[in-house]
Amino acid sequence: MTIQRVIHCARCFFDAVLTLVPGILLLTLPFAAQEPAEAGNPPALSLHPLLAGMPGARNTPAPAWVRPGARISYYSASAATYHAGGRVSLVPDPGGDWSDANGNSYKESAIPSGTGGAGYTQIDVVAVRRDAVLCEMRSYILVNGLQGPTKLGRVTPVRVHPSGCDFWIQPALLKRWVGTNTGGVSIQRLNYKVEGRTFDALYINTKVQGGTVSYAYDAATGVLLSYNASSRAQRPGMALNRSGMNSGTLSRTYGRNIAIHRFRGLRQVDLPWKAAPAPKWTRRFQGASYRGAITTAMPGMPPLRLPLSSTVQVRRRLGDWVECEVVARMHPGDPNFPVLPSRAVKIQAPGQVGGLWMAPSAMRQLRKGQILDRDPVTGGIIGVLDRGRGPQGRPVVVIRESGQTDPWDYTYDARTGMLLSFRKTEVFAATRTVVTTEVFLAN
Repeated sequence: MTIQRVIHCARCFFDAVLTLVPGILLLTLPFAAQEPAEAGNPPALSLHPLLAGMPGARNTPAPAWVRPGARISYYSASAATYHAGGRVSLVPDPGGDWSDANGNSYKESAIPSGTGGAGYTQIDVVAVRRDAVLCEMRSYILVNGLQGPTKLGRVTPVRVHPSGCDFWIQPALLKRWVGTNTGGVSIQRLNYKVEGRTFDALYINTKVQGGTVSYAYDAATGVLLSYNASSRAQRPGMALNRSGMNSGTLSRTYGRNIAIHRFRGLRQVDLPWKAAPAPKWTRRFQGASYRGAITTAMPGMPPLRLPLSSTVQVRRRLGDWVECEVVARMHPGDPNFPVLPSRAVKIQAPGQVGGLWMAPSAMRQLRKGQILDRDPVTGGIIGVLDRGRGPQGRPVVVIRESGQTDPWDYTYDARTGMLLSFRKTEVFAATRTVVTTEVFLAN
């Protein structure tokens, strides 16, 4: 493997994972959007770019700490800046005062100085196989800028190669690169401070077109300690450098995309159902359907209710985990307002929160009001909201997961372990708007 290949393969960490811009995330189920699953054996996982072509890397296992229940936490922030801040841009407008040689008209619009946001990213290991590690990535938003509170934004399933991924690299493999300094890539060993601790770290700095990407990994565990990326980016529109009324020169607007991720901790989350076997009926489980609605309530306005439905279909069974495809549809009730279905992948594994089923043997240990985990980084809580009787008098257990605000509730049949319903509540303080997403098992 050449160092040039490392440069070519260098990838931005958490691409398209954490977009820290305030907004409403309308998830119909706690299943984050990803590529649709295909039936049959899963495709072979690619090695981390630093390990591609390295002898023995494909058969190297994950570090010993990578096991169900392991959680890595990061402080994450991103920003999009404008080099043309303080100037104005031209945007298409038929009634605009500016026109180009092709007869297109434009109006003036102020160029913002930039946008950005911050939050936390957590990687939960839910299942480990010889050829793959299954994780769930949780993104928490800091609701009021950098002040918080934290709000759980989305959950994304991730399947990675055991020997190395964006979150860790087997230390024995990574050390083979120490001392490299060529072709825009330098890899060295140094002391790295984060969260008041000093780590013996392996630091990788890569120059890419228009910017730099750097990683720091703990030499002992291989866990990612730091990620920094900065790249030049063209912005929509044109910058106007005015020299007088309706006169000036035009140029493309540019800025920089910046992202950082800082290690905040590695710990084991011990949930009662982590090692419990799945109910026997799940061996024959092929799919399920859910029905519900998204309801938006704003002060002074009648609630807006949009019906929705989701179908879950099993695609693969590999050991103790199951991969399903989820197809969600909204039903606005207006033929002039068609909404295309969205597709997602759901991974069902023993060590997760909010799965399609839970072992009844584990639920028998739970009691109402019990706190199962309190996260020291996000302030998030996993607990037992209720235990009692649900619809038709069936015994149920309700598990609540949340950041410091906006809970997600999962209701399970205590006898069978099946997920009966999911409810998520989002409160937007600025407009006093409450958005409630709720679905129920339909079959």
